[in-house]
Amino acid sequence: MSVDGTTALKNLNNIYNSIHNFIALAEKGNSSDIALKLRHLEASLEQLKEAIDSTSDIIGNENYQRARIADLNRRITLKDGLINSFRNGQCSFGT
Repeated sequence: MSVDGTTALKNLNNIYNSIHNFIALAEKGNSSDIALKLRHLEASLEQLKEAIDSTSDIIGNENYQRARIADLNRRITLKDGLINSFRNGQCSFGT
């Protein structure tokens, strides 16, 4: 399962909010709230780790896309050659 940019951004925002809340509570010194927020931060970090792990292989995908583009360019060149041969009357339909 791949993660889109919106989901990744949401995960990052959750982590930011968790860290912000944790720091705010640490400044107040309320230990029970700090422990709860720390657990929430840990859960948010685990979600981010899962999101990163589920992201498709970007390098492999780039290499695949480059190979596909090269193949499409090769096919275009072949088709252009065929079209030019028809224009020049060099190709016939079996007659």
